[in-house]
Amino acid sequence: MYRFEGERLVHSGEISTHGIGPHQVSWMPDGETLVVANGGIRTEAESRVEMNLEAMEPSLVLMRRDGSLISKETLDQQMNSVRHMGIASDGTILTGQQFMGPSQERSELLAIKRPGQPFVAFAVADEQLQAMGHYTASVAVHSELRLVALTAPRGNRFFIWDIDSGALRLDAPLPDCAGVGAVDDGFVVTSGQGRCRFYDCRQNQLVATPLELPAGLWDNHLHLV
Repeated sequence: MYRFEGERLVHSGEISTHGIGPHQVSWMPDGETLVVANGGIRTEAESRVEMNLEAMEPSLVLMRRDGSLISKETLDQQMNSVRHMGIASDGTILTGQQFMGPSQERSELLAIKRPGQPFVAFAVADEQLQAMGHYTASVAVHSELRLVALTAPRGNRFFIWDIDSGALRLDAPLPDCAGVGAVDDGFVVTSGQGRCRFYDCRQNQLVATPLELPAGLWDNHLHLV
């Protein structure tokens, strides 16, 4: 934990995430509950070599501000690392996974936890799962439009689904797509090759517009302000 002292950010303590390898932590809409995506992978401190792939413990954890555990849930596949999250204003959580198991095994790469319900796989067709190459990079939720967006850079694909109906709204090629974030009318998605786009999602037909952003090698995390 870190706190501001004037303009300085000072380390003030630590709390357990009730799991291994926390990858992302966010506040829930109530401002009192933390949600943590525990990747489940233990790595060697200096080399980051993965040390426990056969005994991974990925989980989605909800906990109170003081660190006390509310819930800890897992998906069916033990080698499916929970990595990135998008959270809707009603408390629905969507997560993107990175599968560390055999390449021929089917993996659930998008999952959902609706308020008061279990953490389960989001229904994604085999065609899209195969295109992801067992790897997702970033997740974003548009609360007003009830949409979830997901990037899959190994497959060079960008996806959007309707959260409530599960309908696929977009499956588009985008080389080395990386971060994605929600904006008023849709989503902004970045690429490791510097080709960034805005997707207008207000109409039935989603429209993509190239963005003139500073050149750079965009990574998997995108925070819009």
